[in-house]
Amino acid sequence: MQRTLVEPFTTIFKQVFIHCNFFNYFFFLNSIRKAWSLDEDLMLLEESLKNQNKWSEIAKKLIGRTQHAVKNRFICVLGRSLQLSKEKIRDSIKKKEAWKWALASLEVLKCEKKEATTKNFQ
Repeated sequence: MQRTLVEPFTTIFKQVFIHCNFFNYFFFLNSIRKAWSLDEDLMLLEESLKNQNKWSEIAKKLIGRTQHAVKNRFICVLGRSLQLSKEKIRDSIKKKEAWKWALASLEVLKCEKKEATTKNFQ
């Protein structure tokens, strides 16, 4: 059998096509957003206290969340639970002082969770 010049290129194109389809599928799955649960927020704050705001390490514990989503959620949770401005939170993250806010916010969220569970049982 004779090989033509086109044959090696067709195998390369097939591999590229398979590779592109895999990544399209992967990014499609990651682009589906789901709402954050209270348990995820609690885990986020607990992990931020343990890992000192290493977002990639925290994202590994929260399945389906990227490090950017984790950091953005961290800022939103602190802002919502403690009524802090986002600028103040970002400054404290840069200064490595965000753990103080995370600890206070963790207590607030634990109280919210306790209240939510008592409402469900009544």
